[in-house]
Amino acid sequence: MDHFGVIDLMTGYQPAAVVASGVRLGVFDALRSDPATPAELAARLGLAGAPVAALLPALERLGLAGPGPDGRFGLTEAGGWLTGDDGLALVSLKEAFFATVWSGLDTTLRTGAPVLRGWRERLASDPDQCLLFLRALRVLARLTGPDLTGLPALGAGRRVLDVGGGLGSYAVPLAAAGADVTIAELSPVAAWARHELADPAGLLGTVTVIEDDVLMEGRVGEDFDAVLVSHVLHDLADSDAVRLLAGARSRVAPGTDLVVFELAGDAPGTIGPFFDLMMQVEGPGRARRAPEVIDLVASAGWGRVAELPAARPHLLVGAVA
Repeated sequence: MDHFGVIDLMTGYQPAAVVASGVRLGVFDALRSDPATPAELAARLGLAGAPVAALLPALERLGLAGPGPDGRFGLTEAGGWLTGDDGLALVSLKEAFFATVWSGLDTTLRTGAPVLRGWRERLASDPDQCLLFLRALRVLARLTGPDLTGLPALGAGRRVLDVGGGLGSYAVPLAAAGADVTIAELSPVAAWARHELADPAGLLGTVTVIEDDVLMEGRVGEDFDAVLVSHVLHDLADSDAVRLLAGARSRVAPGTDLVVFELAGDAPGTIGPFFDLMMQVEGPGRARRAPEVIDLVASAGWGRVAELPAARPHLLVGAVA
């Protein structure tokens, strides 16, 4: 790597800011079906002409937009992914928020303390950002998540308890494939999930939402064939991760299957270490490798714990109550 390579690392915030600003100001949506010159786009959106004239060539260099023969800029295929209200635009807004959190990385490195307050506190203090976060996770699951519908434990006809299932990122595709899924979530998230999963036509399959804090004692019944814990453990310290897994175990009958899905701490490239660092900046959790997740599951009382086949960065672990 030369000096410019290091400078590129230091200015990595700039492309992210270009994308986030384009999303927030409606640039991508405006160009989706109606290409424009910089002056036309500025007038259309009520923006300043000179910065917009610099923005569009920047989007071109990023591979998100480009001029046609008439000089009007339109979107590339990748730029089109940043349009609408249920795509990567949501992920961009999520990451714009977390960019401010990462600015406190030095504090975490000095003290070991996360920058953000816990999820429960944030649900009360900043519900709008939490809802945006969950919607963005649903997009990421759809575009980059593993296909869990092929796992026998979660297949058609199975009754699945989806612990911390958010807005149905994995519950919806499982239900569409024939499973009967119950999402167990904290009260505010459960209300959002019920609203966003309302399906009068019955096209999504069977998804039920219940309010249940699996970190607390209590039972929701034993009428499940499997438990899914997806993308949850990395937010928790080891002790709370074991509590959650034990709480899920206490809610089902012996013989019930468990599937845990995580992003692996040993994922290729920068994904693994950056994800691990992100978890420690944002909260008490961390990205774990397969043996660490297996140990947590076994410590919570589950048996026959083993890693399931999955391509990194995905990590799947199965067990039986």
